[in-house]
Amino acid sequence: MKNNLDCNAAVDGYMFETYGKEWEAVRLREQQEPGTVWTMVSVDDDHDGDDAECRVGWILMDGIHYVNRLGYLITETPFVSTDVEPFLSVEY
Repeated sequence: MKNNLDCNAAVDGYMFETYGKEWEAVRLREQQEPGTVWTMVSVDDDHDGDDAECRVGWILMDGIHYVNRLGYLITETPFVSTDVEPFLSVEY
């Protein structure tokens, strides 16, 4: 769902911010339409401390999460839990 509160929103106009009116819209949406909010979370896989091997990027997690959050995406169709864990990884 496009962010109707910010015509210059990131992710081609789809990302909702983690503060202000956008954050309130995300929280309200999660209450009214569970399963339609996704959190963009910053990750790095530098488990051994070797920066040469470190990959960073982000993943999407269903629901509202707080740690390392970049923003939120909202879908029109609710996510229904299955045995398969949804995962989207983008490196930068």
